[in-house]
Amino acid sequence: MRKNQLIFSFVIVALTAYLLPYSYSDGFKSSFGYPFSYVTIYHLPEPIKRNEILLMRTNFNMLLFLANVVLINLSIIVIAVLIKKARKTRHED
Repeated sequence: MRKNQLIFSFVIVALTAYLLPYSYSDGFKSSFGYPFSYVTIYHLPEPIKRNEILLMRTNFNMLLFLANVVLINLSIIVIAVLIKKARKTRHED
């Protein structure tokens, strides 16, 4: 159960970067990720050169990504505990 829950948390965090709104600042960079921005794409004025790839203009902060995973995982655990308590009290009545 815990392993599946952790994988589910990773998937949720990874998808939120593409599904939720992002922040756009000063025309130079866009930040993605929720609740903490962990992907930053820099918009440089010159076009991409032949010896350059798009990932060179991207910053992925693994620490913030893992913080998001932990936060989502804790949220799932709390929701599961609350659902169990609600079902238990309903069956006792």
